Amino acid sequence: MVSARQLAAEALLRVDRDKAYSNLALDQRLEQEARSSAGSPSPTEQRKAEVAFASTLFYGVLERRITLDCCIEKYAVKGIKGISPEVLQILRVAFYQLLFLPNIPESAVVNEAVKITRQMRRSSASGFVNGVLRSFLRDDRALPHFDDPLRELSILYSIPEWMLSLWQNAYGPENAEQMAAAFNRPSPAYIRVNPLKCTLEELCRSLEEEEMYPSPVPEVPGCVRLSHMGNLRKLAAFQMGWFHVQDKSSQLCALSLGAQPGELVLDLCAAPGGKTFTIAQQMGGSGRVDAFDLYEKRVGLIRSGAQRLGLDSVQSRPRDALEYCPDSPLYDRVLCDVPCSGLGVLGRKPEIRYKEQADFEDLPRIQYKILENAARYVKDGGTLVYSTCTLRPEENQKVVRRFLERNPHFTLSAFPEGCGAYTGREGEATLMPHTDGTDGFYICRMIQNSKR
Repeated sequence: MVSARQLAAEALLRVDRDKAYSNLALDQRLEQEARSSAGSPSPTEQRKAEVAFASTLFYGVLERRITLDCCIEKYAVKGIKGISPEVLQILRVAFYQLLFLPNIPESAVVNEAVKITRQMRRSSASGFVNGVLRSFLRDDRALPHFDDPLRELSILYSIPEWMLSLWQNAYGPENAEQMAAAFNRPSPAYIRVNPLKCTLEELCRSLEEEEMYPSPVPEVPGCVRLSHMGNLRKLAAFQMGWFHVQDKSSQLCALSLGAQPGELVLDLCAAPGGKTFTIAQQMGGSGRVDAFDLYEKRVGLIRSGAQRLGLDSVQSRPRDALEYCPDSPLYDRVLCDVPCSGLGVLGRKPEIRYKEQADFEDLPRIQYKILENAARYVKDGGTLVYSTCTLRPEENQKVVRRFLERNPHFTLSAFPEGCGAYTGREGEATLMPHTDGTDGFYICRMIQNSKR
């Protein structure tokens, strides 16, 4: 079997070279290795340990790449640009172990890195890799220091300077640093009970038998925190449709809509369907939830999830959120969870850290157009919720302010019961990982209070 270190380096190479999604790149490489190792005498437990170690290295490097590259740059004579892509990934994997996995012997890290250069057909770089790593060890694994405080924070937390600056300006220096630290800690694992199939107590008993150690979240009824994610699809409770995976912030977003039994509700950008499911369950399976998304493949995720959960009230089909459908009915409540930069989910999608600020410049324009379109589906007296999983005011408050200025018949509305600390709060909520124990998230609740 190929070593965990080599597996991680090869999967990382595919992320960089092919711009592959991180989870798909690793899963595909692990599946490829499993096929090639079929019939191997290696014990199953040993293979599981190698897979777990490869995952730790892969996601650790993705998360800490800014820090790692800064160190490599210091000790590589020709700088990072002079290093081949394969050797760069080998060095990143090695530096990650030396910096963040201190229980691994230094000799094992160096020797394995040199060995992998040969296995990945880069034998000529073995002396270079050995020299760079040993120079770093001679300096007691010290991080480079800079006079610029923002640069220092960027290297310490592996968050790009433009992102830290944005958060400092929007939320203050203390919140910005605490957010950066929180995104480097393991993200909490949350699920939501399906009250149409079981009680919270029944779900927790089933999960305890599977050693998932569930903890109900008192401030958000129906929300359960798990000690870890693991492979939830194999659990009996999952297969019976007793729960779906959903972060606490996303649950609060769905609950903020305040959907009631028998109503007609629209989830305009619904895939993969977590909020749709929570809304349908809150309605007791009655009424109807129309769940739309642009692509048929993503709509399929909603359909399959609704089927597993037994949510017959969910109707899903492809629709472009930017285009108004004149044949559509008006809805009691509309959820507009728009595509966004995703700066609130860095802990779950570390590759977002390496996007450029310019990549997101057009998003507010698109988000505003979707919100304007969503508002056309709201009946008189109906509720409209706008949300994102980002912590960027240009995509949050500024989009809403523009909308409210141009649509005075919509006004901010207080959050309903069941929204935890935000119950009763007027209109807006910005959830942060270090204060709310959730993904970064923005929710705005509005009501249409007069005829058009």
